[in-house]
Amino acid sequence: MTTPSSRYQLSCELVPPHSDDVKAVLAINDDLLASASRDSSVAIWKRTEHNQFNLAGLLNGHHAYVNSLAHIPANSDEEGRSILLDELTADLLASGGNSSLILLHSLSALDSESRACLIGHTLNVCALNYSQTRRKLISGSWDQTARVWSRESGEWNCDLILEGHDQAVWGVAIVEEGPKEGHYLTADRLINLWNTNGELLLRIKGSPEPMKADHSGSFEYGTYPGAYCTRFAVIPITHITLRWGQMGACCHVERITLSGSGKIKANTL
Repeated sequence: MTTPSSRYQLSCELVPPHSDDVKAVLAINDDLLASASRDSSVAIWKRTEHNQFNLAGLLNGHHAYVNSLAHIPANSDEEGRSILLDELTADLLASGGNSSLILLHSLSALDSESRACLIGHTLNVCALNYSQTRRKLISGSWDQTARVWSRESGEWNCDLILEGHDQAVWGVAIVEEGPKEGHYLTADRLINLWNTNGELLLRIKGSPEPMKADHSGSFEYGTYPGAYCTRFAVIPITHITLRWGQMGACCHVERITLSGSGKIKANTL
């Protein structure tokens, strides 16, 4: 019998430059990948003409494990042309980890040393997300805060500190369209919705019953094998749909993503 996994074949194996386990992988575009490791480095891989990926550069500076990545594209005008005022308005890769720092490396130069360092968190920066529409970077940390950053003429500043979480902030996102455009989403054990001024609007708790929603909007109830039960709920928030999950009695939401259809998906540990 054909299984879903049997339909896929390994097309490329990257020769690991890392000396320890890989904590995060990011597809920057079809030809560029980034990987972050417990060994404190970030590797950049470029596609070759033979459809393989070769190591293009190693980015350093954290001196502690790295577990979050985000691509910050170059600023562009209304016609989509890049606006390059200086090195910090070019393509950047943001990385965060147990150093509590957010480092910005140039993806064009691929220098080992970072071009900028965002300081503010006091513990592991475990989540990063960049909104090209809003031109803002949002970060989440074990220090139970999220921070919103933006750049003006190449200078990066912290615009907001989102405080009030009960646990580490494992998931962050910025709503890019719809009535809640520009609002912020953060997740610890709950999903938190903040307005553009950093005011907490809503804390969303999951359903007491295990369920999941299919694309038609109907619900299927059930449990999953194993020691823990996974619970899913779909909650509308003014034209935004939230997918929430819980494992066991105590949990945290690991990651929030926004799909092209405007749905919020939350993965849990």
